[in-house]
Amino acid sequence: MIEKILCYGVFVIFLLSAISCGCLGESPPGPAAPAEDSGLRIITEDFPPYNYIDEEGNITGQSTDVVNGILEKLNMKADIELMPWGDGYNIVLNEPATALYSTGRTTEREPLFKWAGPIASYETVLYAKAGSGIEIDSLEAAKKAGSIVVVRDDSRQQFLTENGFENLILCEDDTECIRKLMDGEAVLWFGSSANAEEIAFNAGYDPAALSAVYPVRTVGLYIAFNPAVPDETVSEWQT
Repeated sequence: MIEKILCYGVFVIFLLSAISCGCLGESPPGPAAPAEDSGLRIITEDFPPYNYIDEEGNITGQSTDVVNGILEKLNMKADIELMPWGDGYNIVLNEPATALYSTGRTTEREPLFKWAGPIASYETVLYAKAGSGIEIDSLEAAKKAGSIVVVRDDSRQQFLTENGFENLILCEDDTECIRKLMDGEAVLWFGSSANAEEIAFNAGYDPAALSAVYPVRTVGLYIAFNPAVPDETVSEWQT
């Protein structure tokens, strides 16, 4: 009888020890901690399919999904603002604690920001009105073709400027570019193969009215941070 009691006592001690150290299984997870403010002002533009406003007034798109996914993984929250590209670009150039997507990472911009990505890519293309008869086989030929419309402060405008183009008409967005092209104010538009047809349609034109005349280069899209954003923060986003 005494031996049974001793064995039972040892078993109880072992059971209590196992429970106290968690050896018999983990406790059910408690409620998730509330998301913290990221401390970042995040800005984007109307550039479908990567970032745009849907029919319900929400900022959405492929790149927006990535940004929201990163925030969720980091258990953080932030408001996303949509504004004309040039406005957002200059804010993130000059104000700390800011980020901008989808930003083309180019040699011209490399030292201006800190980067996380890539989150997408697109091909830049020179477009003319269908039936215009314009043929372009080089950048030098494009310089002599006539006026080119391009979005102000976009990587496409910076690329043309760096390459000595002086025949540029700067617009606030690609919709304005297409309208100037169709109205005859310019002979070429420096656009993107990713969304040229959609932009034309949304601007009220048949996409078939555009003709791709010269592919220029492929650009990777990233999240660009003001240089004052801590390296640790950028590294967390990259991871």
